Amino acid sequence: MVQKYLNFMKKLINVFMINTILLISGCTVTENLLVTPESLPDATIGKPYYAKIIIHTNGGNIRSFNVPIMPSNSGLTTNICDPNDSSSNALSCIVVQGTPNQLTEIKVNVSGNITPSHGVLYKVRNIFDKTYIIKVKQ
Repeated sequence: MVQKYLNFMKKLINVFMINTILLISGCTVTENLLVTPESLPDATIGKPYYAKIIIHTNGGNIRSFNVPIMPSNSGLTTNICDPNDSSSNALSCIVVQGTPNQLTEIKVNVSGNITPSHGVLYKVRNIFDKTYIIKVKQ
């Protein structure tokens, strides 16, 4: 009877140790965050363009951030919605603006990652990555 109990305890300790090692070794969960709107409106060549993009951070803080525009000489630029905002949420609102100077498709890629607002035993990787295509018309 004692031997059965000792064998059971050894198995239980082994299972506990394996689970602990897995948790400590960096189990990572990736969560894709919502970026809205679903698409950006078309643009007209030579006319001012303005559109907002919102990154839904779920309470986390943006840690890295990239918003390239291709082609880079399209006449459009990006900026945060309120350049005077120094809060951690300032990067969650992006403006695409300018005057398109080419009849082309302009790609705007919004990507980066978020530091979660909650503490957990496992690593949470909150990422966002969305590519918009703005069609420039005559």
